Amino acid sequence: MTVSFYAFKLAALLHDPAWKPWVVSTAFIGKSGSRVGRVLARYAGSRPAGEEVDACRNLVEDMWVETDAHEQDAAIAAKHILEDLDELGKVVYKLILRIEGHLGHVDAVAASTDRWLYTQRGGHDKVGIDEVDYVNILDPRFKTSVKPTIGVECVCKYVKELRDVLSMFKDLPLPVTHNLLYLLLEPLWYKNCPECVPLVDTRVPTHTVFDHVYATASIANWYMLGSDKPVGFLVKIDIPGIQKFISAARKTRDIWAGSWLISLLVWKTVSDVVMLLGGDIILSPFTSSNHFYIASLLKEIENHDIQIRENLEEPLRKAYLWKGVANQPLIPGTIFLALPCIDDEQYKELLTHVHKLKTVNHKQLEKLLNTLKECSTKFKDEVAEYFYEEFREAWRGLARSILKSYVEIEVGEEDLAKEFVKNIEKGKALDDISGDHVERYVREVLEEPPLALRVVVVDVEKAYEELKERLEKIIQRCLKEINETDLCKDVKAILSIVQAKDPASEIANKLFFHYLMIKLGSEEKKLHTKEVTLEPGFLIGDVVEEVTSEVYRSDGSERFHECTICGKLPSIIHVKRENLDDLAQSLGLPHSMFSEDERLCPYCLLRRLLTVNKALSNVMNDLNLYARSNLSDIYPRVPSTDELAALNALLKLVEKISETKYSEKLKKLIAGEDAHYSEYLAEPVSRYIDKCGLDPSVEKSVKDILGYLQAELEISYLLISGTLRSVTSCKDALKDIPTKNIEELCKVLAEMYNELRREVEIVRYYGVVRGDGDNFSKVTQGILDFEEGAEDYVESLKKAVKNNEAVKKLEEVYMGLSKLVKIFACMVHDMTDEPEKLHHTTVIVSPAYYIALSRGQIMTALLDAEIITSLGGFPVYAGGDDVAALVPVYVDKKLLDSLIEAHFKSTGLDKVFKIPANSDSVVGQAVLFTRRNYWGLLSRLSGFHKLPSGSVYPAPVAFGRSYGVLGVHYRDPFTPAWNLAQELEELKDLLKFEPLSYCEKDFEKDLVTFSYGRISVLPVYAGVVVIRNNLWSKEGVVTNPELVGKPMSDVLFIYEHVGEDKEISTSFYTDLAESCGLIKEALTTKATVIQQKLLKYVVERNRRNTPQAGAVVNEVLSKLSASVYEDYVVKPAKYHDKFEILCTPQLSIQLVMASKALHSMVR
Repeated sequence: MTVSFYAFKLAALLHDPAWKPWVVSTAFIGKSGSRVGRVLARYAGSRPAGEEVDACRNLVEDMWVETDAHEQDAAIAAKHILEDLDELGKVVYKLILRIEGHLGHVDAVAASTDRWLYTQRGGHDKVGIDEVDYVNILDPRFKTSVKPTIGVECVCKYVKELRDVLSMFKDLPLPVTHNLLYLLLEPLWYKNCPECVPLVDTRVPTHTVFDHVYATASIANWYMLGSDKPVGFLVKIDIPGIQKFISAARKTRDIWAGSWLISLLVWKTVSDVVMLLGGDIILSPFTSSNHFYIASLLKEIENHDIQIRENLEEPLRKAYLWKGVANQPLIPGTIFLALPCIDDEQYKELLTHVHKLKTVNHKQLEKLLNTLKECSTKFKDEVAEYFYEEFREAWRGLARSILKSYVEIEVGEEDLAKEFVKNIEKGKALDDISGDHVERYVREVLEEPPLALRVVVVDVEKAYEELKERLEKIIQRCLKEINETDLCKDVKAILSIVQAKDPASEIANKLFFHYLMIKLGSEEKKLHTKEVTLEPGFLIGDVVEEVTSEVYRSDGSERFHECTICGKLPSIIHVKRENLDDLAQSLGLPHSMFSEDERLCPYCLLRRLLTVNKALSNVMNDLNLYARSNLSDIYPRVPSTDELAALNALLKLVEKISETKYSEKLKKLIAGEDAHYSEYLAEPVSRYIDKCGLDPSVEKSVKDILGYLQAELEISYLLISGTLRSVTSCKDALKDIPTKNIEELCKVLAEMYNELRREVEIVRYYGVVRGDGDNFSKVTQGILDFEEGAEDYVESLKKAVKNNEAVKKLEEVYMGLSKLVKIFACMVHDMTDEPEKLHHTTVIVSPAYYIALSRGQIMTALLDAEIITSLGGFPVYAGGDDVAALVPVYVDKKLLDSLIEAHFKSTGLDKVFKIPANSDSVVGQAVLFTRRNYWGLLSRLSGFHKLPSGSVYPAPVAFGRSYGVLGVHYRDPFTPAWNLAQELEELKDLLKFEPLSYCEKDFEKDLVTFSYGRISVLPVYAGVVVIRNNLWSKEGVVTNPELVGKPMSDVLFIYEHVGEDKEISTSFYTDLAESCGLIKEALTTKATVIQQKLLKYVVERNRRNTPQAGAVVNEVLSKLSASVYEDYVVKPAKYHDKFEILCTPQLSIQLVMASKALHSMVR
């Protein structure tokens, strides 16, 4: 017998209370001072802790069912939280207490394998919360303490606040209420009980209550039919070719738009089904911290005429860094879903709720529900087709919404393309294709997305049966064997542990999630989906052929031109000097939106047009994404490459413009032309102006003036190109700009510029930083950084448990785990291209493991984005394992410190960690701090991310992260630079750090590769510089987190002390470069003493004659002579003829060369 769809999901979500570890540990203090193990449940005459506190008394109830204390508390809490939802609370109450349903089975399936083995071994011992540390599930060497006791009041406040929130929204459709509870469950816990990290099992302290209940809620989707066998679909959705699509750009606006619209399209592909079935159907990326999910849910609530209040958004700001709008491209381009099968009653229940939702496609959801009701392998194609259609609809809505923003009159969808083309014609920018062809071309583009979706569907029931069959065959074979193989010894050992009548089913329940993930990879391989990547425009091939069919005019000249952004499709507009003003006016945009001689196809034009507040606002509204009403900017105002290069000068220019003598002149000169231009001011510049503490009227004036100068005159370009050196060159550059008093304006600008260049460094380079997690695919397969696998893992875990009996039990558990891993590897070796990898498996991938990993991954992404933004840069994307950003190469330390402080205060992150501006090399610090963030080393916790709410998440500490760093001249083309930075990062697969001594081990990956130079002039690979992020053991890092990134930190120290007016002359680099041959020879002959003396000579020779220079030189030599640097050299792990290591491969020399690279980017 099945139960209500939502009742079962809510029971899964609430079955373990957040205060469970303190219940299990009897850690609440009663009135008499005795320790109490319940808060809400009065059982067999016992007095729960809540009975002693006024705030809790009306929540305490008698309990008549004999079950674990935490389940009793959970059931009573659930009843109170859901009390305004008719009979639902009572049903959930019974499910949690196991009076009805099979929630206990789902709970066990979702739990980590080590917890299951502990129970199978009869592990019912209690371990107090004061006897354990919370360990990172990916590497238990990283651990943090947990609170041994918590106040009873905070528990009751938490229950009451959840109840009050659901009561406030009780008239909303049940799917919305369910999603709201899913979203707020964790943030409200940390709001009421700060710093209280709730371990789900103190015996195996690898994950929290929230990791477990979210995993249980997700897995519950496959147990909706009431059976102990999973039934449903595992779905993988992604868009192939996104890197190529994003990198096709000429302006940073294009990059942001490409990255953001990919994130949006992937989200909108699944958003309707998430709104109906719940956020828990997404396995990865974790739903609650996905800003698109928050925006969709808040919009659904708003559409029911309910005002979104600050008290609802505030917990989301602290827990998930929510800022009132989903305008950062942070969702990875891949989503994994757990779709349920449903019976007739659940179908009717869901169908009723479909029509109560206001932001979803009712007809499409009805079709999907019919498919889920039928539910068999033959319906896999229908499941996939639902998502294909949702993807196409998302694109249609997005594209139409953008175009509507640039059509002056209200028209129907069928006339939208025609009116838009008229506007282009009015702007005199139509390219050499006839208007009729352009209109058809645009209409087709509005129908078909630029990229194709990829969907892989696995039938969960069929996969489970396959797994069970494989297990049964192995068990039967081993029970018959006389001469036992190692495999059969392991099988019999596991059978002796498992306490079940049907051991094959019991073991299959614990292995099936890991098996599903391998099965998914196998299905992808069968479908050849990994190899298929469609080019943009493939889906509109017919119209492209029509547009390009008459290639030549009668005189032989070309009839069409390729888009200068994607280089693939025919362009529809051609921006020329003579039509730039008309085009900008016809579309209501500033001149800086376009560049002279650009040609844009419809797809690339749509990307560009998306990046304005009015267009983005329309998209948010039409695609049902909430944006806070008091936001002045929905577009995040990403800086252009010119602005990134010129950021240091722009920040100093703020000070000039705020001076009365300049502000008054400029206001007069551009009077009447500065309205609404502040939206074209780059975010870091605007943030710095806010930090300056100017009078409000002066602040507005500065923003308006600088916004105008950037939007219409491109002041950042004028600064770095040197155009403002004279009035004449300024007038020549601005002769086509329709601005009054051009001569007077140029006089003011030239005067400011010539003052400015005497005071600050004007830089012509910006940095591309691309980082990617090493071996991340291994982590998703349970392969962690432990040489001896599960045995090493448990040795680390044992150190977190202070209870001796529990430690003994753990040893037995992990003997079982290592055997289970070996059995699993043998069982599925034929399903993967790399079967040898399976034998390095450390842990079985359980739902709890996967959700904990997913939650930590998205928090890494959110924090990476905040770090890059705080430094004045622009995060192109952040996926948790990978990060890509454009950053300035240089900002004065004082200015940079102001930028960082202003940003972190606005997000609340200043209370969690601080990033010191120890250097003016922004590109160096972007690498240093995002790498430390990757391992959760920026707060006082090591190996964990901490948010302003006090919530804690495991950082992806299993392996390192490698980077490619490229200094790019502002005039060089962007796309080749972007791709080169990726190639630099990918050198990690071709290099290794080899010790000169045989006693040490090799290091692979976790490196930073630098290069710089004019891409159009020099081969960037002519001399690359390579350093490593970490050369120390994990144990060393745990006690001293600053070891991670220490090589980069040392590079920055050298960088800070070399230069004009610094302690060491820049000739140091030249002299060292000239000595490279001698150093290399000394290295070859292992004459390290000669090498040290040579290095010392070069440094001393370039030392300034100042009091501080001696100490600095000694510090530099001390750093470079550290044995860890002298003992390692960079060596090719594989042959590659495209690059050579600059100077010599010894790490100590590479540190100096890295410093030189950073200096060269500035000069």
